[in-house]
Amino acid sequence: MQTFGFDLDGVLYDWHKAMYRWLVQSTDLKLDEETFWLREEGKLEGCYSKFMWNNLVSMPHLYEQQVPLPGVVDAVKEIAKSFDIVYITHRIKELRFVTESWLEVYDFPNRDNLIITE
Repeated sequence: MQTFGFDLDGVLYDWHKAMYRWLVQSTDLKLDEETFWLREEGKLEGCYSKFMWNNLVSMPHLYEQQVPLPGVVDAVKEIAKSFDIVYITHRIKELRFVTESWLEVYDFPNRDNLIITE
C-alpha cells in the first residue's frame, strides 16, 4: 500500500489563525492578521521577536486547544482506506505526547504513524 502524508499545522487545523488569535489575546498586538503574517520573521520586534516566537511555538496548550478544520477527519479516514497515513510536523520533541493525544481525541486514523522533526 502506498503512503499518504499530512502536515498537521495549517493543514489539519488553521495554525495561522490559532497563533494570531493567541497573540491578540496575550499581547499588545495592534496589527491586523493579514499584515502580521506578511511581515518577515526577521523583522519582528519587541514581543514579536524571534525569541518570543520560538517560545510561542513550544507552548503545549496552543496545540491542545485546536480543532480540526471542518471535514478533515472524515477526509483523512476516507484516504486511509486506500493509503497508509503518516502525520508529519515540525515541533520540539517535548510536544510529542500533546500531538499524539490531539490525534487520538479527534479519532484520526493511523495516529501512531507520527513523524516529528526538530
